[in-house]
Parts: sequence; structure tokens; C-alpha cells
Amino acid sequence: MKQLLSVSIVVPALTIATLVLASSLGPIDSVTNAPGEGNCTACHIGNALNAAGGSFQLMADSINYIPGDTMVISVSLARAGQSRWGFECTVLDSATNKPIGALLVTDAINTQKSTVIGGAFVGRQYIKHTAAGTYDNIADASPGWSFKWTA
Repeated sequence: MKQLLSVSIVVPALTIATLVLASSLGPIDSVTNAPGEGNCTACHIGNALNAAGGSFQLMADSINYIPGDTMVISVSLARAGQSRWGFECTVLDSATNKPIGALLVTDAINTQKSTVIGGAFVGRQYIKHTAAGTYDNIADASPGWSFKWTA
């Protein structure tokens, strides 16, 4: 039986270092704006993060899957004048808000994975940028990130 892919993702377009308090090593867990979570404003200060004029694209092999399928997911961002980028993603069952499937790193230079081992979000997996994956000084559009998800 095919099911609809439900992805909760937040993609901050990082602002100039003097305007934000954040770790370029990667976002903290649980700031994807998924149910019960905070969002990127937990670390990023100032309104430039959510300013109008940017774009976000999430692409997957399909929006339907059969348990056991593995699909490639790609994320990209753009905003004129922006020169640093980042994202964090988790995949949850839309009915239970529980983690579903497995996130797989396919580009260890630009992405990393973490799994929550305790607390309210135990078991949630996150894929997010690394320090190199912020693409510092790449203007106007991120080169993007790619990873796999197994249903």
C-alpha cells in the first residue's frame, strides 16, 4: 500500500554572523518547527532570517512510498544578497508525530545526522548542515543538500 510522504522541515537561510547567534557546525536538535518543536529562531536572532524574498525547494523521488523504499530528497534555498545557508529536517508520521523511517547521510562533508536519545522527542532523527555545508560566501542561492530517506 502506498502512503503519502509527510515531511517536517525548516530551512533557515543564515544571516550575517553579527546578526545571528547560531552554530555553523549544525543546528541543535528539535528546531524544525515539527509538532511540539521550536524553530530556527531558537538560535537565530533578528528578523533577517524570516525576511520576505527568499525561496525554498524540497524535492523527492515521489510523494508516495511503500515501506522499505529508499528515496533521494534534495533541499535548496535562494535569496538575493544571502551568502550563507543551512537547514534541518526530520520525518514524522503525520498521525502520531512519531519518527518514521530512517534518514541516511549521502554527503558527509555537507550534511550530518543526529538522533535524540531522551526526552519528549526520543528517537527523532535529524539531518542538517555541517560547517562546510553552510556554503559560506556562496551568494544568492545555496548549492543545496541531498540525503536519503528509507520508509
